Amino acid sequence: MSLKPYLAASVMALVATGAIAQDDLPQASSEWFTAGQEAIQAIIDRQMNTNPATNIILMVADGNGVGTNYAIHEERRA
Repeated sequence: MSLKPYLAASVMALVATGAIAQDDLPQASSEWFTAGQEAIQAIIDRQMNTNPATNIILMVADGNGVGTNYAIHEERRA
């Protein structure tokens, strides 16, 4: 059983509902609202980066800095 038809129907229903409801919003004429809508649309319209990442460095820290390590060392010494 494929879920693709159901997913496509759900997405289309959400998009259609959003397009209809957007005209009725009281803040639709607000400068902030329209600027936000334009910013969102600009992000959506961007071309996706399909280049694979290379030379990745992953740094993981646990929060133990020099001061924390020194305090632990001094506590163990005592």
